[in-house]
Order: sequence, then structure tokens, then C-alpha cells
Amino acid sequence: MTILFLSLVTGSIENATPDFSDSIIFTPGDQADVLVAMNPAALKVNLRNIKKGGLIIANENAFVEGNLVKANLKTNPFLDDTLKDFQVIKVELSELTRN
Repeated sequence: MTILFLSLVTGSIENATPDFSDSIIFTPGDQADVLVAMNPAALKVNLRNIKKGGLIIANENAFVEGNLVKANLKTNPFLDDTLKDFQVIKVELSELTRN
């Protein structure tokens, strides 16, 4: 299983791709099974890298108007058909990490 972990670090999208498997692991160029998107820009840039039917775990708190505008998204992908081919888990990660 290939998982992409994405975050916005110092103004650019950063990612790491750890591979966990009990079978053959393919190259990082292969499509991922799981995408962890911390913001709309990370989702937009990396959506093409996840397999159809794959799992998207997204930081729901980051999908607000200002971040959608920064990512040049006209609509929230949770509310249109953008993610219809994927399994989606929305998690309030920002809220969960507040003190």
C-alpha cells in the first residue's frame, strides 16, 4: 500500500511516500492507494496520483473559503462530484490538535 502524506510547508506542497507492504512494492511513480490531504491545494495537486476507488483522508477544517480561493478551486470538492470516484474520510484535524 502506498500512502501520500501532504502538507503545506513554507509556502509549497511537501510530501513523503512511505510504503508498507507484505508483497512487492512498486516505484514511487505508481498511483497511491491512500491520499492524506491537509488542505485544498494538496488535494488539488495530488488528486491525479491516487487510484480510482482509493481512500482520501482530508483535514475538513482546512476546506474553508480562503483556502479554496488560494487553491484556485471554484467549489468545495466535498460538495461537488470531484471526489465521486474515491472513498473519502473527512477529519477535523486542525480542531483535534488545538490546545
